[in-house]
Amino acid sequence: MAEQAHDLAPAAEVPDRGGSFLFQPVGARAFVTPEMFSDEQRQFFRTGADFTRNEVVAHRDRFADHDYEALRGLIAKAGELGLLGVDVGEEYSGLGLDKVTSMLVAESQAGEGSWATTFGAHTGIGTLPIVFFGTPEQKARYLPDLASGRKVAAYALSEAGSGSDALGAKTVARLSPDGTHYVVNGGKMWITNGGFADVYIVFLKVEGPGSPPSSSKRGTPGSAPAARSTSSGCAVAPPPR
Repeated sequence: MAEQAHDLAPAAEVPDRGGSFLFQPVGARAFVTPEMFSDEQRQFFRTGADFTRNEVVAHRDRFADHDYEALRGLIAKAGELGLLGVDVGEEYSGLGLDKVTSMLVAESQAGEGSWATTFGAHTGIGTLPIVFFGTPEQKARYLPDLASGRKVAAYALSEAGSGSDALGAKTVARLSPDGTHYVVNGGKMWITNGGFADVYIVFLKVEGPGSPPSSSKRGTPGSAPAARSTSSGCAVAPPPR
């Protein structure tokens, strides 16, 4: 017999931890349905969907040719519309909005599969690690440019020998003898936005004391891009006529 939400007393305190919903009774946390979306949230979705329909789809043929300038231009336009800064705090030139708005903006980009991957990598795994775990200096340095689209983010986890198994990664960071910087050794593959990003979130292991920075920028001495690959599974068919 399924419990009914109105028959259960709400939890006095709902911990904000991943997976906590598995251990809470039905009704402990409010459900969000489309009928509950605010006018502002609906407007963000319409803005994002119109952008995808009118700007992104028109350039879809250029994506297959690795036209990175086209992608950078679209990211810049998305930034102008406020679509990139939903999860970035206002103190870092973002909007600092709620997760429902963030979800709707992400959904609004789904009209073109490969673009949705680029958009999601930038706003999600490319930006949020700095939002959640960056130092104040890193946030001030990177987030305003990522929220505006002046710079593009990527997330480097996968490796040739371990795929996306984070615990199997072999890339390491070692503190330099003089203690001023970290030397990173390793290689990453299948990095969405990797061919044209400016800021990279690199997943690695640390040898020795200390904690390395959570991000790296394009052109860091000793780093070099490898051959690009094609992800045909991200391509979508033209809309029906």
